[in-house]
Amino acid sequence: MEIVCREGFAMAVMKKSRRTRLALELLECRVVPATFIVSRSDDDNTTPTVSTPNLSLRQAIFLANQDSDLSSTINIQVPVCRLTIANTAGGQDNENLYGDLDLTKAEHTYIIQQVNPTSPVTISQTQSDRVFQVFPGVKVQFNNVTINGGKAVDDGTQGAQPGKTNAMGGGILGRIPTNDYGSTVILQGSEISGNSAIASENFNAQGGGIHLDVGNSREDWLGVKLSNAKVQKNTVQAGNGGNGNFGGQASGGGISLNQGQIGVEGDSLIANNTVTAGNGGSPVSLGSVNGALGGTSLGGGVYMAKGIFIVNGQLTMQGNSALGGNGSAGIVISNKGVESVGNGGGGGSSRGGGLYMGTGEIYTGSGKGFSFNVLANEARAGAGANAAAGVGDGALGGAGGDALGGGVYLGQASFVFNSASSAIQENKALGGAGGAGGSGGTKGGVGGAGGLSRGGALYGGDSLLSEIKLGQFRFSNNQATGGEGGAGGGSVALGGSGGAGGDSQGGAIILTSFESSLVMVDSLFSGNGALGGAGGKGGGQGVTGGPGGVGGAVLGGAIYGNGLIEMTGGSLTANDGIGGRGGDAGGGSLAVGGAGKGGSVRGGLIAGGVLANDWQPTQKAGWFHLSGATISNNLAKGGLAGSASGVQDASLAGTSQGILQTIQNSAGGFHQGIQLENVIVEKNTSEGSTADAGAINNGNGSLVLNNCTISGNTATTIAGGKFAASAAGVLFTSYLQPKGTGFQTPLVSLNGTSITDNKTTSTLAGGVSAGSGLVIRNGGTVTLASPLLVTLTDSYLKGNDDLSDKGGGLYADYPQSQVTLVNTNVARNNESDKYPLNVFMGLSSSVSVQPFIYVGSGPGVQAQIGVYNSQGVLVRAVHVFPGFKGGVNVSQAIDPNTGHTFVAAGAGPGGGSSIWVMDMVTGKSVQDLVPFPGFNGPIFSALGDVNNDGTLDVVVGAGQGGPPSVVVFNGKTKTYTNAFYAYDRRFLGGVRVALADTTGDNRLDIVTGSGVGATPTVAIFDSANNFKYVNGFFAYAPGFTSGIYISAADVDGNGIADIITGAGQGGPPNVVLFDSKGENPRSFYAYDSTFHGGVDVGSSQPVGSGLKSDILTASGPGAPGTVAIFGKVMLGDYNPELVFKTGADFSQNGIWVA
Repeated sequence: MEIVCREGFAMAVMKKSRRTRLALELLECRVVPATFIVSRSDDDNTTPTVSTPNLSLRQAIFLANQDSDLSSTINIQVPVCRLTIANTAGGQDNENLYGDLDLTKAEHTYIIQQVNPTSPVTISQTQSDRVFQVFPGVKVQFNNVTINGGKAVDDGTQGAQPGKTNAMGGGILGRIPTNDYGSTVILQGSEISGNSAIASENFNAQGGGIHLDVGNSREDWLGVKLSNAKVQKNTVQAGNGGNGNFGGQASGGGISLNQGQIGVEGDSLIANNTVTAGNGGSPVSLGSVNGALGGTSLGGGVYMAKGIFIVNGQLTMQGNSALGGNGSAGIVISNKGVESVGNGGGGGSSRGGGLYMGTGEIYTGSGKGFSFNVLANEARAGAGANAAAGVGDGALGGAGGDALGGGVYLGQASFVFNSASSAIQENKALGGAGGAGGSGGTKGGVGGAGGLSRGGALYGGDSLLSEIKLGQFRFSNNQATGGEGGAGGGSVALGGSGGAGGDSQGGAIILTSFESSLVMVDSLFSGNGALGGAGGKGGGQGVTGGPGGVGGAVLGGAIYGNGLIEMTGGSLTANDGIGGRGGDAGGGSLAVGGAGKGGSVRGGLIAGGVLANDWQPTQKAGWFHLSGATISNNLAKGGLAGSASGVQDASLAGTSQGILQTIQNSAGGFHQGIQLENVIVEKNTSEGSTADAGAINNGNGSLVLNNCTISGNTATTIAGGKFAASAAGVLFTSYLQPKGTGFQTPLVSLNGTSITDNKTTSTLAGGVSAGSGLVIRNGGTVTLASPLLVTLTDSYLKGNDDLSDKGGGLYADYPQSQVTLVNTNVARNNESDKYPLNVFMGLSSSVSVQPFIYVGSGPGVQAQIGVYNSQGVLVRAVHVFPGFKGGVNVSQAIDPNTGHTFVAAGAGPGGGSSIWVMDMVTGKSVQDLVPFPGFNGPIFSALGDVNNDGTLDVVVGAGQGGPPSVVVFNGKTKTYTNAFYAYDRRFLGGVRVALADTTGDNRLDIVTGSGVGATPTVAIFDSANNFKYVNGFFAYAPGFTSGIYISAADVDGNGIADIITGAGQGGPPNVVLFDSKGENPRSFYAYDSTFHGGVDVGSSQPVGSGLKSDILTASGPGAPGTVAIFGKVMLGDYNPELVFKTGADFSQNGIWVA
């Protein structure tokens, strides 16, 4: 060490009375850490002293181990230090004399660095030993150093012989501490590469680059810190099992840490590291005849048994692999004529191609710019081995191993990370193939099942309390693929069955615990896939061939979760869930075996819920909650059937059960269900031998859709299929009564949701295809404890097609369903001519239509639109024209694009001829017009698609004081397109407008009513003929000149609009209903005959809704605002079914109604 200023002094300047003088100040003594210079590349273990010149690296470490300071620095001046001194016959040396370099001084910090930071030094091992062993309590920091060539063949204990222990830490090893703290390794601008841990037969191996048993507790359990570091191209190879033993376990190709922390700073890389588990050992004649299991592989890049992984920088984990060991083949032993035939050994599992976290947490710090990229890692399970052949029945092929987490495996661990630049992509979890069944004299053995694949990118949630929270992550092109089933064994009599293909669950993410949670914000999922393994081929060669194996099933092409799945924002696009192909049948001389059935698919995009569990769960079990997300172009496809005699039977193809699915619980457990808010679900496809739910399949629990769009989805049977397709849009299926105390009967609630243009098909002529838009179906024999309540509010079902005659819009066959349509339109579905309301209802079920009523405020109060339910209760109020109190005339229509009700609000006198078009679901204005500049109102309007371009147009008439001018505004271009005078241009009493198809050409014609001062004339103008006048009639006696109010709706239910008129102010409250030709009038008084304030008219259902409408009236000036509803006019009953007052907020001097 070097001591500076033992009794040194320094000059100081002191001030006093504006004069200066020099003074001496005593300084304290300081200890400078020892520094050792390495100037040799060769290896030398002769004992040095502090005065030894030209130290080798081993000699410098010897001096640092003897140093009494708290830290020491080793500066390396040469580009390479080679370790060439092998361990002796005495085995592993831990005194820094042979083999590796031993850092032995506890509570000491070693800094090993290259003097020139632009020219890193390489420390290379040339013998069969690791490079460094770090003893308990040691903290070592490598600056600009590359450590490579290490080859660990033992566990680092003193005297250990090569191949006689587990192999640990190819580059750096930190062993079990003898005190309460472990070791710390810091890599600053350094690299660990090309090292290995290679175990011999019957032993495990871990930590190809670094292995620490325990991180340093005095550093908050910090084990490894990476700062602009690289850990790459390191390998771990576990030993094969000897004499029928299991293969060895391999873990941590780059880094292995049993307990502690890994911290990341700067831009660091963990790449192209590999762990390979040992194969099962071959059985011996004196032991079992069955093959042994292959070993397990854990963490191709990083293995953490317990601890915390914190990223405060940019980390890329790329190209790492975890490879499970293969099983060993079975053997045959014959003893005194008795034959024992061995099964094939199963393949070993693989967990975490990039990262394995057993217990602990992964998270990011609070700073900005952090990222965690997990790219192109692979978890590949081992293959099952073939069974032995025998003279009797053939033995069973070994099952393939399971692959869990192609990128990341979380056991009882959490993952909390928020980053705008992180990606988990192109990772793979590949289940192992099953081994072939053994051939037999009487019957072939069954092929081994393919291994499961779970979580192509991320496997999480073994713990009840595990949570995954990800912000702005990208999951793309990850894949979970089940292993292929093994072939059945051959036999002269009966061939063995092919093994089942391995199931696949969660192409990107799987969440296994029912009380765990997956919460994502603005995350993107694209191109991920869950692929079921193919079934094995049936055994052949004899009289009867064996059947092919069933293809692997799929749960969740992108995500499978048992607990809470919550997603805000983001998108899920072009992800696939595809069932495995069934195995081909085995051939025989007399009979061919059956073809294997294709694998089923549940939740081609997201599957949630627990299968066959009987627990008392929490409220978040099996719950989807998505908000503001887009779900599009995803595919759920059942696996194709295998072939028999070269022919495929499409009826054996796998089933498909939806893009988003909560899975029914056959034991009656509870699922919260599905809740979507402001979600778009479009252009998804479900295809199978039976295909349910091109978009959403709610198996258990409640279904809640708020302000969602479900559009353009398809459910179709595979070509040649003989079964049904249903619910291309949304399927609700109640299987069992929920279990557990306090759980209520589920409900179906849609609010502000459109289900449009979904299609179900059946490729078999005459095949059943029931329901397309919204389907409510009984999936079992147990009914719910109380009636199922289905409520649709402000929603829209249009253009859904099931190619049959049932429920293209809404199909409900659940017993005792109570369907309520609140301001909801079920229109223009393929079977609209057969079923009233376009709704198919099953036995003991009912449907109730409850439209909203839209009221415009009268003069004297703030201008607003009131929304009342069918009982006359105010639901909400939407304010228009701030500060204006001159009254609001209103008209309504259903927007063909969103399905929302739009209301046109026209300003009364003094309002400057303003019109606002309001979306009544969102409460926002979508158009603001001033059709007659300079005219100060009032304004009358009508809404509808006049030019058939798929958007709502606005038709406007000037009120009293203006000419009888009618103007058409194009809803798509938002521009004026047409104008004409409905009456003599000199007439200034105004014109009122409505829309109806009076000519039968499926075009909305303009219907007008004259204003004050003219005969009460209704005029009709053909929109298909440049608004040419085509018809007209008097609504009242020619002497009545107080003006008429006008509306149109299908009151008689014949699908053609009728014309409704109301007398203006000054006459009795006379309402008259005409057919579309102005004939067959039905006349009645809406209010007391003494009331002469005028009566505005409207309808409960707008033109084009396809629904029968009631007549609505609103009282004019001279009385409190009163609405009356008339629903039995066609029966000759002119008594109102409901009368209600709107209250002081909507004027005491008349109102308007749409």
